[in-house]
Amino acid sequence: MLSGYDLEQEILDDTVLNGQKFLDLTQARVQVGYARKGDVSTAQAQLDGARTQATEMRLKRANLEHAIAILTGAPPSNLSLPEGRLISIHRPSRLTFPRNCLSEGPILRRRKIV
Repeated sequence: MLSGYDLEQEILDDTVLNGQKFLDLTQARVQVGYARKGDVSTAQAQLDGARTQATEMRLKRANLEHAIAILTGAPPSNLSLPEGRLISIHRPSRLTFPRNCLSEGPILRRRKIV
C-alpha cells in the first residue's frame, strides 16, 4: 500500500510540474493574443487542484507511516520509511507441483479410507 502511495505521489508531482508549465504557456499565449484570459483561469484552477491532491497524498502517506509505527510498537516520530519500493516481489517463471500432489491429496486420501 505504501508503494502505491509513493507511485501516486510521483504521478501527482509530475502533474503539478506539467500544470505549472501549462499555466506559463497559457499566460504567454494570452500575452500574444492566441488565448483568452479565461484559459489562464482554467489552467490555474487545474494546477491548484493538482497541488491539493499532491498535498493530500503526502498526508495519507504520513498517516499510514504512523499507523505502521503504532502496529510495530514504535513511536511514530521514530519511524521514517523511505519513499519508493520497499520490497521487490520475484515471481517464479514456472510453478511446479510435486508429482504425488494430485494422487495423494487430502480429498483423495479420504476417499481411500472410506
